[in-house]
Formats: sequence, C-alpha cells, structure tokens
Amino acid sequence: MNSSRACRTTGSTDNLIPPLYSPDDSDSDEILTPESDNEFQAEVSIPLSIVLHELYGVTVATKAAEGELERITHILTTETDAQRFSRDFSARTFSGWCAHIDASAFDESQRHRARLAASIAFLCEAGRKGVVVCAEDLDCVWHIIYEALAVPSVSYSVSRSSQGFLVVPLSSIIKDGNIEELFRLHVWEAGGRRMASNLTIHAHQPFLQSWILAGEGRDYAYEAHPADISTATHAEYGVSWSAQGTESGKDYKTHQTSSTIVNRGKLVHVVERASECHASNMTYTIPANALHKSEVAPEILHATLAFFDSRRGFYQDAPVLGPPDGVSYTTRRETPNVTASILVKAVESVREWERAISQGLQHTANGEWEESLRSYRKASNIYETNPHFPDAPHYRYAVTLRLGHMYRVIGRIELARKILEDARCQMPLNQLRVEITGELAVVNLQHENRLDDAKEALEDQYNAAKHLGLDREVCRAIGNLGMVNYQLYLRRKEPSLLDTAMSQLAERVEIARKLKKYALEQLSDPGSRTELIEFASLREAIALGRFSLCFQQKGDVDRAISTALESLNIQLGLKTPVLIGIARGFYAMALLFGGRSEEALAQCNRPNVCTPIISMCKEPSDEYRGYIRRLVQAGADPELRDEQGYSALDCAVYSGDTKTQEIIEEALRQKFLHEAGKKLDGQRYEAVLRKGYRDIFQDKLHHVLLSSARGSIPEKLRRVYAETLDADEENARLFDRLKFVRYTDLLRFGKIPRSSDGLTNRFNIEPDSNDDELFIIFLSYRWIAADRGSSRKNDSPDDAANTYMERLGVWIDFACIDQEDLAQQQKGVSALLMNLIQCNAMISLVDHTYYERSWCSLEVLMIQILKNAYGGHLWYEHVTDQTSGTEYLREGPSSSELAIDLSQKKVTYLSDKPRLLFLERQTKLIS
Repeated sequence: MNSSRACRTTGSTDNLIPPLYSPDDSDSDEILTPESDNEFQAEVSIPLSIVLHELYGVTVATKAAEGELERITHILTTETDAQRFSRDFSARTFSGWCAHIDASAFDESQRHRARLAASIAFLCEAGRKGVVVCAEDLDCVWHIIYEALAVPSVSYSVSRSSQGFLVVPLSSIIKDGNIEELFRLHVWEAGGRRMASNLTIHAHQPFLQSWILAGEGRDYAYEAHPADISTATHAEYGVSWSAQGTESGKDYKTHQTSSTIVNRGKLVHVVERASECHASNMTYTIPANALHKSEVAPEILHATLAFFDSRRGFYQDAPVLGPPDGVSYTTRRETPNVTASILVKAVESVREWERAISQGLQHTANGEWEESLRSYRKASNIYETNPHFPDAPHYRYAVTLRLGHMYRVIGRIELARKILEDARCQMPLNQLRVEITGELAVVNLQHENRLDDAKEALEDQYNAAKHLGLDREVCRAIGNLGMVNYQLYLRRKEPSLLDTAMSQLAERVEIARKLKKYALEQLSDPGSRTELIEFASLREAIALGRFSLCFQQKGDVDRAISTALESLNIQLGLKTPVLIGIARGFYAMALLFGGRSEEALAQCNRPNVCTPIISMCKEPSDEYRGYIRRLVQAGADPELRDEQGYSALDCAVYSGDTKTQEIIEEALRQKFLHEAGKKLDGQRYEAVLRKGYRDIFQDKLHHVLLSSARGSIPEKLRRVYAETLDADEENARLFDRLKFVRYTDLLRFGKIPRSSDGLTNRFNIEPDSNDDELFIIFLSYRWIAADRGSSRKNDSPDDAANTYMERLGVWIDFACIDQEDLAQQQKGVSALLMNLIQCNAMISLVDHTYYERSWCSLEVLMIQILKNAYGGHLWYEHVTDQTSGTEYLREGPSSSELAIDLSQKKVTYLSDKPRLLFLERQTKLIS
C-alpha cells in the first residue's frame, strides 16, 4: 500500500458561487489536491517521535490508565535484532508502522491505541507537508478508527458540540490551557440536531484541516466589520469551557461537560464571502480565526476527521458570533444513549451505501444497465437491512431516484412512474424532491399521451429549482421543457411551440456554458471542477442534439448538421456509450436531411459499439421509435451488437417494449430474407432467454443471496426458484425445474444414470414433501465417453470402466437434463447455472483438460463467486495423486488462485460461445 498517494477528490457544486476562500488571501483556505490525476506524491515518512507524540494525545483522549503510555511506548520502541541493523527504525511509512504494531506484543486495547497514534500521525504529517491523502489511504485510516471504536475494549467519550454535531476525541494535546493538537471524529446525525442559525458563525483558535468520511456539507466563509447598533448583524462572544469537577474557564478541556459563550459587547456587520461544498474523500483547511459556518442538510449523515493544529496557526481570542442583544448561551455536552460504537457503525453503513451508489452511477454512465441496477439494489439492501443505518427516508428516496431512472431507460415505464410519484408525494421541498420531479417528468415525456403531464412536472421542477437556487436542476428542467415543446410542436404544428422549444434549448446551452466557465475559473478542487464540467457538457451536448432536430424543422440544413456534429464531439469527449450512440443517430439524421446518406450510414453501422439503434432501444420511447424507423429505412443494420454483446432486439425484449421489438423484428426480417424465420426465431429465443435470466437470476435469486443467512441459502433459493416457475408460464417454458438423483439410488444403480432410467426426481415444495431437508451436490465433470480408448459413447458420459461412478455425485446433467426430448433438454441446459446455485455443494471431477472446457469453467466461476461472496456453498475438487494413485477431495481454488476467463476456453459448438459469454457476465453480476 502506498500510504501517501495523491488522488483526485470528488464533490458537487449546485450554485454559481465563488470558492470558499480567495486564493489572493495570504491566510486563505486551501483545498489540497494534486496537480494532475497521474501525479503521485513521495511516501510520507513518519518519525518515531511524531508517533509517540500522538500516542500521548491518544492516551489522554481515551482516558488510558496510569502507566499505559509508558507500557505502549516501551513495546513500540524495543528494537528487535533485525531492527538494530535497520536505518529506518526511527521513521516508517504509515503501512510500515501498521505492520510493526501488528507484529508487536500488544494486548487489544494497547494495539488499538498504538494503531490510532500511527494513523493520526500519518494524517497530521500528510496535512503539514501538503500531501493529499487518497481515498484508499483514508479508507485505511478509517478502518483503524472504526476497528478501535466499534470494539469496546477502549472507552471513548461522545459529546455534543456547541454546533450540534457529535464529537469523539481521538487525540488531545493541551499546553498551558491551549490546544496544541486536537484530533476528533465529527458526526452530524441524520435527523439529528443542528445549531440555531443565529449562533452558527464562529472561528477556531487553531488552524483546522478536515477529511470527509461520509455525506456532504457546505462551508461558508464570512467577513466581519465593526458596526453600531443600527447596522450590526451580530456581536462577538467569548468562549469558556467546563469539565467534571472544574469551574468554567478559558483553559480548553478535552472532556467537557459544557461550554458557555458570553457577549463581549463588540458589534459587527457580517457579509458572506464565499462557500464551497465538501463531499466524501475530500479534504479542506480553515485558517485560525477565520469566520465560517458549516451547513449540513438535516436529512443526511455527515462525518469528518478534524485536526486542530496550532503549529499552522493559533489565535487566542477567536470568537463565536451571536445575536447583538444576547447575553450568554450554555451548551451541555451530555449525549445519553449515544456510544462511539453506535456512531462509527452508522458512519460505516453510510460509507457502504455511498460506495454502492457511486458504483451504480459509474455503471449508468457506461451504459451497463444490469450492473447499475445491481448496485442500486445493493444500496437499497444496505439501507433496509443494516441495523446501524440512520433511520432517514432521504436515503430511500435517493435510491428511488436512481432506480426510477434505470427503470425508465430500460422501458419499465409504469414501474418507474409509480415509485417516483410515491416518493414525490411523501417528500418535503428540497433538492432531492426537485431531482425526482425532473425524472418523473422525463418518464412522462417518453409516453405519447403524457406530454402535458411532463410539461407540468418540468415547470414545477424549474420553478422549485429557481426558488432553491439549484442551477444544475434549472439547467436540466429548461432543456427538458424545450424537448417537450418540440414534441408538442410535432403533434400540433403550432409554430410558437417550436420557437419556444428553441428558446428553452438556447437557455440550457447558456446555463451549461456558464457552469463550465465557473468551474474552470472558480472551483479550486479539481474533482469538483471535473465533475461540474462533465455535468454541464453533457447537458450542453443533449441540447445541441435537439437543436439539430429543430433546425431540420426550420429547413436549415447547415445548422442542423453543424449543431449535431458539435453535440457528437462533446459526447465523444465524455465517453458515455449510450449517449454517444444517440448523438451519432442525431448526426446521421442531420446528414440524411442534407442528402449525405453514405456518411450517415457510416455513423450508424460501426461494429462492436453502442449503435444509434441499440442506444435508442436501451431508452425506449415513442420519439425514439420514430427515429429508429427513419434510420432503418435509410439502411442502418439492426443486427449489430454492442461492446457487451447485446443487440437492439435484446434491449427491446429486456425493456418489455413490444412496439420497438416489432420494429426491430421487421427490420431483421427484411435483412434475413429467405432465412428470416429460422434466424429470427433463434435470435428471439436468445433475447427472451436472456430476459428470463435477468428476471430470475438477478431479480429473484440474487435478492435471496443478499438477504439470507449463510446456512440456509440453498434451501431458500430452491423454494424461490420453484415458486417463480410456478407463477410464470413464460419462464417455465424456458427453464427446467431443479432435479436430483437420490444418493441411495445412485449407489444401487452402479453407474451414471440417464434421464430416462427413472431415477431422476423433481424438487417438490408441497407441504407433505421433505425435499427442503435435502443436501444436494452438483457434480461438475467433463464427458469422457468419447476419449480415445473408451468403448462407451452413446449410453453414458462415463467411460467403459464407470470411472466417474466410483466418484461421488448426485446432481448429474446426464440424469437431470432430459436426454430424449430436445425441447426439454434445452430447458435443462438453460437452467444449468440456476440448478447449481440451488445445490449445497459442487464436486469437480478434475482431469488434465477439465479447466480448458467452457461449460466446466462457467460452473467453476459460479461456485467461486458463491463461496466468496455469500459463504453458503461448498466446492471440492476430486483429484487423483499421480504418484500413489490415491483419490481424495480438496477445496477448490479461489479466484485469486485460479482466474476464469471464458473467452480463452474451448467449446464444442461455436454457436454456444455468445451464450457462454452472456452467462459469464450474468454470473459476475452476483459477486
């Protein structure tokens, strides 16, 4: 681990506002970031003296017993024989100190304190040297803090700050009553207290650096000027603290019982100077005596690591600002029913949720719909099942927004509309409600009979965003209003609607370009800057693409082509496959409008990319169906597949959009000509089969894996699978039931039975059945009947000596997949992986070519993932010692020991290859 690697931070900015502190100020706030994404800082070397310094602070903050500091110091500084000859014994990297501590003879509490000291020393040294701590290393620091606080071997105090958030002191070094160093965990609870607005502006005595662990906050910077009673907005208040058994005074107390602020009688007029948003994995600093306030939305949890460092600045009389006519205010620090363990578990649960959402957004940007849904469902599962997750509806609504978007783009319009409408009705007016309103409007926009509903929702979104000062949502709403008015123009042919649409699209382009200019000139954090530029560029590109359509209606060929090309060039820079495909489609239509059909088809018929037709099938709507017809008529190839192997028909079937499916099928018929029937049936079957896999494999079985206790996973999977096929005739026609051969029957029979031998049983969920108690083993093996030297080829997959029968196995394809009826056989093959997932264990009969075969490797990939991710399945290899001839079982290798890549495996029938690659991808989705 590189413990001081620089990384790009991430965040968001919703308003056109300047940075938090001006770079022209000598004592300005600084956002610590690298010069480029590829720059790596030198490792931070942490001297022993710094670790011991922080160790003292840790023992004070954690109320260590007398003599504990000396005992930990002695163990930490005792040299081993190897260390006596090492030059760097007195200085190590963060990872080096962690390894040294783990190898030392500490008890649990001593180990926690020593690791805390090393991690705090790392952040302190990185901050002082201007080194940006990347997300990976911040995660390592957090893991140490979480481990220490979650296990109650050390007592950590929790108090309520005067600003309303919760505080856990982790290191405290006070000198002559003043803070020399203070390192704390700060947590704003979701639904918890926030400070009264007239007491939020304050300054710190020491310099402050914070690292964001979870959530999002906004910090506002202020200037204060002397004022009289007629112009004063605030008065300066002095601060004093009290601790158990001590009187209130100006000496800082690590473990306070209360703090009091008293009006000094100095009146000031306060002006907001700047603000900036801080999100997970960012770091920022605030100079000593700089007036500011932190604002966190009441519905979210926000957590930071705060380092108060007098070495970088200290001001004795740093004030709190309060009402001009106030006298004094006292804050009690007690936090009944809140422990450090509860607090860090809540923070960790939100961090897990944020990671799942972030992964989903990345998959969405890449056009990976299934992976997106998996990530968002994972986030939802974290919210619903984690007992430590904050009880805040905001997180449920945030997932609803993403799921609504995904259901829309895959064509599940009614489901998207229902969950978005339900959320919108229950939410207060805030940014998330505005975003959900906008998504609901786009859902309505995709339905030919709901354009007026879409327009009404977009006007609501636009006005609410204006009221809340959310420039991003204003940008979204005005552009979508332009799209609605364009479609209404096509229906009603009222020229004023086209003019209105073009005016609104122009407003979106103007706002988007203003956002980009602001990001380039004002944002100091490169992560926030890049994120805002990408947001604005995407909205600009979409508006320009729609402008092209408007210019076609105006008859302006040149501007129709030039704006579509400009849109495509922006999208190519953003590298979002689906949106690039749609932009190519708009450019192709503009070229067709200009009579340049050869150039247009070159945009439509690029192999192994998300073509315009595939892109529009991935986001089905009445509007896009018209464009698909237009492009197909011009010669666009409907059979091409994207980089993930999906065709336009796959996407139309998956979304359940029968109208688009009919358009694609008709286009395929025209292409296939004489072999249309046979080839179309095959492609339709594959598309329907893939939809069935997603419906059962991802929606049903994956949910059981996520939510079940480890020991009961196979039993629940069998019941859910059986109930799903009972309730769904279409999937029951595609997939066979789980079948098995009883072990006692297998022993009696003496060889691998055929499906027609009468030994195969179907799993039964009826109340009088005892099949729920079965322990089923999946036998994975290579058919060896056709090997050279074997006389048996047709009546068994085993060789003449019944080699396999002498090895254990109960779910056997030859017995459990029909070998007589080809239609039934196809159902059994289709259900193979879903049968495996329902078995308790898999035994692989391994020979020299087993791992070369595609189907065997696919089964191995599945069992590796099931073992690693969920722990409810067993896997063994049956092998023979080449020297002694002894046969035995051993645990199958992990994915790190044996990586499976189906593209490199052998397959008997080349026609199986696309399905195998599809199943490989489906398998990886459950990891």
